[in-house]
Amino acid sequence: MQSKLVPYTLIVDCGSTKSNWAFMSLEETLYLQARGFNPLNENLEYRQEVLKDWKAKLSHYSPNQIFYYGAGCINSTKNQIVKDLLHDIFPNTKNISVKSDLNLVLEADPSQEPKIVGILGTGSNTCVVENDSVIDQIPSLGFLYGDFGSGYVLGKSIIHAVFNRTCPEILRTKVLADQALLAFRKFLFEHPDPKSFVAGLVVHLNACIEEKSVQELIDRHFEDFYKQLIVPYQRKLPIILYGSIAHYFEKHIKETGLKFGFPTVSCVKDPLESWIKNRL
Repeated sequence: MQSKLVPYTLIVDCGSTKSNWAFMSLEETLYLQARGFNPLNENLEYRQEVLKDWKAKLSHYSPNQIFYYGAGCINSTKNQIVKDLLHDIFPNTKNISVKSDLNLVLEADPSQEPKIVGILGTGSNTCVVENDSVIDQIPSLGFLYGDFGSGYVLGKSIIHAVFNRTCPEILRTKVLADQALLAFRKFLFEHPDPKSFVAGLVVHLNACIEEKSVQELIDRHFEDFYKQLIVPYQRKLPIILYGSIAHYFEKHIKETGLKFGFPTVSCVKDPLESWIKNRL
């Protein structure tokens, strides 16, 4: 690891659950992972926990400039919350750019042909892109009313299946983690970052992925995604989806795309390396 105060350019891909940090110097690029952050979450305990995690992992670096792309960075007010956190960690850095996570995936792909681009992580978002510009976008309704196709919505479906007794016993056991049902419900309502916690439940599907009820749950999930965030554009374009959910459920996403008449669907886990390759 480098000593303190080595000059870097820092590029950040920050979702609600996890964040990827690329510190670039003339000699090397160092990749680190830390907790995610979403400025739409106004819980002060949550923000302090994120700041503590970031400081512990990142404060010994001193980037010359920062390009931050994050979930929830939807306006100048939310962007300023992120800038304040970054200034707290990197007080000597003057040049800090904060944009939405959708900007990262747009800038990561330099191709000019028309396409539908989206993010499927803890949350979700899509848009139509031509010549490197967004020409159409279904407005995000956030985790309360939207986020179709996201890890959070899939996690909610898992919780529904647990409480409604429609999931395999192994899934129920892993989700509850030795808690009684009502104790688990209390834990959910009191969690400082429920969106990330609920999205994190998706990993338990691996234990029973071949079960019919689980396959049906996943199929319904991505059918809703296409119906709500792809089909309304009324354009049969190639689709590029970024994010952890896009990566881990690539097979289901592509099969569902064929059902809706979209034969060309690409799923990419991490846009950060593509951004670095194409922009620097």
